[in-house]
Amino acid sequence: KKGKKIPGWILLFLIAALILTAFSMIRFPKVFQEYQIYREAKQRMENGETSTALGKLLEVVEQHPNSVPVITEFIDRSMEAGYYDAAAYVMDEYLAGKNLSDKGYAQMMEYYDFLERYYLTYDTVESLLSELEENTVNSSEEEMTVQIEACKKKLQQLLENPELDSSFIMYYLALFSEDRNDYYSWLKQCYELNPELFD
Repeated sequence: KKGKKIPGWILLFLIAALILTAFSMIRFPKVFQEYQIYREAKQRMENGETSTALGKLLEVVEQHPNSVPVITEFIDRSMEAGYYDAAAYVMDEYLAGKNLSDKGYAQMMEYYDFLERYYLTYDTVESLLSELEENTVNSSEEEMTVQIEACKKKLQQLLENPELDSSFIMYYLALFSEDRNDYYSWLKQCYELNPELFD
């Protein structure tokens, strides 16, 4: 007796299954490697490999732009390490429009508010420094001292603005301090508010 022929649709199904299996086996090492990068990012950063770890993690984000856990992991790690430009980039480029849990949304909004304040402060301080540079071109040493003191007073006044990041301002006040005690006092206050500025 002749055996029954396998129906064509079953044969096609088996071939497709074999192709998918083969594809999965080929792709598995890469997926596993990406998973390892994702899982080990925090540990590598604790070992002092912050830049390398975030660079590798960003590659995973780019490979999986719709993976909210990978995106938020990158943002979490970047914010913890003070890599604010990297965190802001990924928030704008990959997180916008994604669905988040209530807890995840609250955390991202906290980061967003911090970054808004940080960049507003950065622009404000940069404006003061540009003004100082313009006012001290071809100035005498005495005139330069007067302009620097005026800039320091403006920086101190910025501390009263609740919309600005005080730690960032204190960091620059330390840089402008000629007195060693003032220098260390500003740095100490800055560090207590935001240790990541020193990484």
